[in-house]
Amino acid sequence: MGDIAAGLAISVIKNALFKVIKIRDPHDVGTQVIVQGGTFLNDAVLRAFEQLSEVNAVRPDIAGNMGAFGAALLARDRYEDMRRHTENVPLSPDVGPKVPTSGLLSSPRSRPWPPPIRPCAARAVPTPACSR
Repeated sequence: MGDIAAGLAISVIKNALFKVIKIRDPHDVGTQVIVQGGTFLNDAVLRAFEQLSEVNAVRPDIAGNMGAFGAALLARDRYEDMRRHTENVPLSPDVGPKVPTSGLLSSPRSRPWPPPIRPCAARAVPTPACSR
């Protein structure tokens, strides 16, 4: 059973390095590596990576949450940047608080909400297809 688990861990790392990241030599990852992501919470996957790349990788305690932290920081930075550029845009042309605006609801591709309901002809019980 241990050989099967080790083989799976090696397969995961080879797939990530050679097919996803598309490097030719596992040593191309460098000499100092910090790993992140839930996959690296698995000790066998971490060990397979270290053996294949011949480096001692650092796995922070928050490895499984690092992507979420990065996404939150990026969202914060983009929000602050958008806010700086739209600081004095009024909510309505008349009066109102100065808030950022969005073109999402005015997009020509947006559909009315709620969607229009088509009546079902001669059906005692409406089906989901009738309401489309």
